[in-house]
Amino acid sequence: MTQEQPSFFRCYVRFAGAGLVAAGVVAAIGCILDPANARAAVAGCGATWAAGCAGAVPTASALSTNPRGAGLAALTSTGVRFGAVLLLVVPLVLSGWFPRTALVVFVAVSYLTTLIVDSVMTVRMIQRFSGSNR
Repeated sequence: MTQEQPSFFRCYVRFAGAGLVAAGVVAAIGCILDPANARAAVAGCGATWAAGCAGAVPTASALSTNPRGAGLAALTSTGVRFGAVLLLVVPLVLSGWFPRTALVVFVAVSYLTTLIVDSVMTVRMIQRFSGSNR
């Protein structure tokens, strides 16, 4: 059963919200397990979430216009997300404000977590809005 296509704003908010929850959970776990590097956990997960928000634009745009073509947009989103995370994290690493190892570990873990969440959401939304049950 095909549902009505959502607006760009609704799709974008879903991706940004899911990314915020995923990055927040990773940051909270990091703060609990390693309180000495709590600032690095919050900074790394925040940078990952911001990159995820930038990467959500192509997928949300495709889902709101042509859900069947959203697969290619998801690949574009991955590239945008990767470029954005590099642009945000490299200056943080080079600044020396945070322990480098802890920052990079939290960025990597939160990046993979948000990427998995966004990928699952994208597949489910493509199925829902294109009428495919596979």
